[in-house]
Amino acid sequence: MLDSAINIVSERRLKEADPWSIMTTSFKVPVEPALIEWALARSGLKVDELVGQFHALPQWLNGEDDPKMTQLEHLAQKTHTAIGDLLLTEVPVGTVPIPDYRTVADAHLSSPSVNLLDSIYICERRQDWYRRYAINNGHEPLAFVGSLTTNTNLQTAASLVSAQLGLNEDMRRQWTTWIDARSMLVEAAERAGVLVMIRGDRRGIDES
Repeated sequence: MLDSAINIVSERRLKEADPWSIMTTSFKVPVEPALIEWALARSGLKVDELVGQFHALPQWLNGEDDPKMTQLEHLAQKTHTAIGDLLLTEVPVGTVPIPDYRTVADAHLSSPSVNLLDSIYICERRQDWYRRYAINNGHEPLAFVGSLTTNTNLQTAASLVSAQLGLNEDMRRQWTTWIDARSMLVEAAERAGVLVMIRGDRRGIDES
């Protein structure tokens, strides 16, 4: 009778359980070893650093075994990788999702680091939030946005930017350090309606 009661409870829990939860804890997901290698390389993590948490990592890398979905999600978090990227059939090409002005004459750069991409994605989310916030609160579009082009004379552009921010020689004389200069520039930009984002990260952001 006790066995029958246990079976009834077990069947009831199975019916009430989330099917997705059962699948993620029970089933393994085929993952290309090259994608795991790519995730490790872009995060700067070594196999030795993760094998304590992922005991089967060497087997995943040589194709002898596949991770469960929960393990794959954990690996994605550890390597700062989108879970969808680990389910692709080939390694994605890493590109900076915004115009990259760090090069001269379109010189080639190595793939962007995970820290750099994380910072960009965070800023893009904040920018999207602020745009919706400004629209919902009736803020008028900023007239100076898009007023300059790549054909604008550099001296003219600098003068227009200085005027928009309210910068002058007297203000610049107050800057005794680069920290003072940055603080006053941030305040001036925010007064003009510009969203300023500064990210401090003890990890250091590899700008490559």
